[in-house]
Amino acid sequence: MRERLFHRRQRGFITWDATVAVFIGVTLLMALSGAVIRQQRSVQELARNRVAIRLCDEALLALQAGQRAPDGVQIERLPDPAPGDQRWVRVSAAHGGRTVTLTGLVPGGKP
Repeated sequence: MRERLFHRRQRGFITWDATVAVFIGVTLLMALSGAVIRQQRSVQELARNRVAIRLCDEALLALQAGQRAPDGVQIERLPDPAPGDQRWVRVSAAHGGRTVTLTGLVPGGKP
């Protein structure tokens, strides 16, 4: 009789341990899946930023080479003094809800 009672209690502890282990496993799985989702969103955000930065870069390089800036790029002359016959300009581009601004020197008559 005593042995039977002991086995019943022991079974109860094993069931409790298994339940706690499953709970911990599910909690860890949820935390890791949340981290993966956040990481994917960050990757997408960085990709959008890179495209906007590339647009600004291309526009500033075109202006420095004496060419026209690509469409979809805003160019603003800045009143700050610049060396020689150059001018400071601020180039802004928007892509995917992100606006990126780049400041640089261009030859005096541009843009």
